[in-house]
Amino acid sequence: SKFNLYYSSYSSDHASLKVYSGNGTTGELLWESTKDTKTTGPGNTLRSTTEDGALTVVFNAGQSSNYSYDGFTATVSEYLSQPMKVTATEVAQSAKSIAGVGEKNVDLLTLNVATTGNKDIKSLSAVTVNLKNSEKIVSKVSLYALTKADDVLAADAEAIASADIDGTANETTLTLTEPKNLSEGNNYFRIRCDISSDAKSGNVVDMAVKSITVGGEAITVESGDPEGAV
Repeated sequence: SKFNLYYSSYSSDHASLKVYSGNGTTGELLWESTKDTKTTGPGNTLRSTTEDGALTVVFNAGQSSNYSYDGFTATVSEYLSQPMKVTATEVAQSAKSIAGVGEKNVDLLTLNVATTGNKDIKSLSAVTVNLKNSEKIVSKVSLYALTKADDVLAADAEAIASADIDGTANETTLTLTEPKNLSEGNNYFRIRCDISSDAKSGNVVDMAVKSITVGGEAITVESGDPEGAV
């Protein structure tokens, strides 16, 4: 879909676009345009959750303006609900080049769990990480949920799973206290670590995602070891 809505820097009365599930505006709000998404759209397919499959689109032009933009285009099509399944897993490096001894919350990897289907929603309950001989260099590994692949996590972001590393095992499993329901489409997660205070200058930290557990099923991540390290 294509969106181009004008946002004036002098007024709060902006143009807006909202999409509701069902007939009318009393149903679930599936998406609403913001300043950050006004040119990109929702980034995923919007599906009605009502039995009749209806969607309601509400456009408010806001204040009158001399500016002219393309507006929006969208494709509406029929969809037959189907059970959710994982269709792909992707892992990318998100590490910076250098981390300091004792540094906390160092970004390492970004994991994407791609799904299709909107019935029988599945949840992520665990991620198993190969420490690749970093077990004596890191003291903790944590997992965070993201809204998009390049999210910059806030300083007070809370991990959805974490594991302390004692230096004795070359593998750890991050088990979620509350399994994370997956959305249809892309589901992004960030793996971070704390560098041990005993680490030495020149030590290299590298990790790989070995497997994930979704809906109680262990799924091997075939390309879980992208190039790069800290």
